[in-house]
Amino acid sequence: MAKEDANPVVHDGLPELLSIDNMANGAVYEMFNEALNRLAANVADPNTEPTQKRKIVLTIEAAPYKDRSGAEYKATVDTKLAGLKPAEATMYFANRNGQHLAFGRNTKQQQIEFSDVSDEPAPKPKLN
Repeated sequence: MAKEDANPVVHDGLPELLSIDNMANGAVYEMFNEALNRLAANVADPNTEPTQKRKIVLTIEAAPYKDRSGAEYKATVDTKLAGLKPAEATMYFANRNGQHLAFGRNTKQQQIEFSDVSDEPAPKPKLN
């Protein structure tokens, strides 16, 4: 949302001075605020490193006219945010019939079968 200014400041009959609030009809202001919101959300994200530095870069690239009376400009806003924390786990490898495979658990560890386990609760011990 562009910042609304009901009473633009007029300097000796000249139009309003250019500022970040009104550059590109308020688009630069909106772009910066969106980047700031993304930065704040990134800082609050528990999946990122809390102390890693974040950055917002506002670049104004101006191409002046030959007569120096004005310039065309392009504004860009870039963010450098913290990446996600790595997810760590273990993987195990095996070769089956000449094919290399990866598994989430150790294939060489035997499984213990609990076939005689019941879903019924264990009886309470008798107290004398």
